[in-house]
Parts: sequence; structure tokens; C-alpha cells
Amino acid sequence: MKVLLWSRDGRLLLSAGLDGSIAVWDVLQGKPCLSKKLPWGISHVACAPPHAPGDLTVQPVLVSFVGAPARLLPSLQALPEPDASRKDTMAALEETGKLLPAIALAGEGRKAKLLSGKAAGAEGHLAVPTPCGKCIVSAGRGMLCLLRRKDFAILDALKLDGIPSVTRLEFDASGRQLLVGTTGRHVRVFSVTVPDDGTTSFTTEELIKALPLRSKKEESLVRGGGQEAALLRLTRRFTAQIERLDWGPCCFSPGEFGGHITPKGIVILTNIIRSV
Repeated sequence: MKVLLWSRDGRLLLSAGLDGSIAVWDVLQGKPCLSKKLPWGISHVACAPPHAPGDLTVQPVLVSFVGAPARLLPSLQALPEPDASRKDTMAALEETGKLLPAIALAGEGRKAKLLSGKAAGAEGHLAVPTPCGKCIVSAGRGMLCLLRRKDFAILDALKLDGIPSVTRLEFDASGRQLLVGTTGRHVRVFSVTVPDDGTTSFTTEELIKALPLRSKKEESLVRGGGQEAALLRLTRRFTAQIERLDWGPCCFSPGEFGGHITPKGIVILTNIIRSV
């Protein structure tokens, strides 16, 4: 089991796993009210928009997969039954699910190349909606992107130093701070600005052109250098002090404190937004 997601009223619980299984449980009755099987392992599921009321079986969900790009599904009920063939399930996903643009890096430093689509998804792809529901944060290996939800246009993008795989994306209660956990020794906090609908968007080709010019600093690839203000801005970066020790899962607590789990135990980052 990889994912657990509660409905807002606490009556339903969604579970999903690395075997592609996804189910919605009636907590009071202790039995599933929906069960499906997807072609890839599932690494994350989020409601889209995040705070939508109602039944988890009928509202839109954003599903991140292991080895494939994430998809926005209109509802889980639209998917075939668990005993359907892989071909039928794939056809249903193509027909009803919207494929998010996956962007990732391969290689190191200035020799890194930008991958997109299925090639980028194979490197790992994680996506979460902003709390307001207007945008989606999408992360591939070494890349963090802000997408407009209604058309998946790229609003901002930056390269993560060291080109790590992203293992966790977590918003704080305000929706303005994003905690990014990776496979490396760093945990990062970004400020996220959700723009107006008329904000300029960018293509993958423009990111490819910008990548060699801005390959070292963790700053916007397309909004720096006198352009519009960056929508993704690095505000804090913490480094594991024990050599060869990577961070594990991370999250914000309801207050101003953040915790991050390492293989050796739990490390508390005090007052994570302002100081350490």
C-alpha cells in the first residue's frame, strides 16, 4: 500500500498501491464501495481540486504513476472493472484521462538533456494540485514545473540542483509554501504564486533553449533575467548533516513546524518558514 486519502467528511478512504490497485472504502461498513486496477504502480493520488466535497468515487482525481506520466481522471467510476484487460484499461485512460506534460532531465550539469512525455514519465513523475485548484505542480527527475490546470500550459519551471528524483510534494495550509522531498541530501521549500489566467505560458521547446543558460542556480528557467517575476522561488534548503544519508517522507504540520523522516529516525525542522 502506497497511498491513503480521506474524503472531507471522513466517511470514505481511498487506498492505492504499487501494484496498480486503487479502491475507495466505506469506513463505517468496513468494505470497499469501488475497486479498480490501473496498468502502472501508483505513487500518489490527490483530489482535484483538493478540497472538493462529495464522493471520492465521482470527483476528479490526479493520479501519479511509477514509470509513467501522471493523469487527471474525471472520476474513478469511469474506469473499467478490475478484471478488465490491460488493453481495455489503457483505452479507457486514453479516452477519459488527461495526460499531464511530464518533463525530466537526463545527464548531469550543462550536458543534461530535457526529456518530455513518456520518456520523462519513465524517470518518475509526481503531480499535486495547488490548494486553490487553479494550478498543478509537476515534478520529474531534476525538474519542478507549475502548470495551469485548465489547459496544462507551463507557467514556470526550474532545474533542481544535482538532478534528484522528487519523492514528495506537500503544500502548507496557506497554499503558498511547497515542501519538496527528493532522493538527495536536500529538502527544499519553495514559495508558489498562483497567477492570473492571462499570465504568459511557455513551451517545452522554450525550456530546452533556456536549460543550458541557467543550469546551476535553482531559479526560474523562463521568468528570470528581467522577465516576469518567478512563480516558483526557492526560499529554504536544508541539507542532511550525516554523509550519504538521504531524506525520507516529508510534510508540513498544522503550525509553522516541519518534520522530515530519515532512515535513522525523525528530524524536526523548527519554524521552517522563517528560520532554523
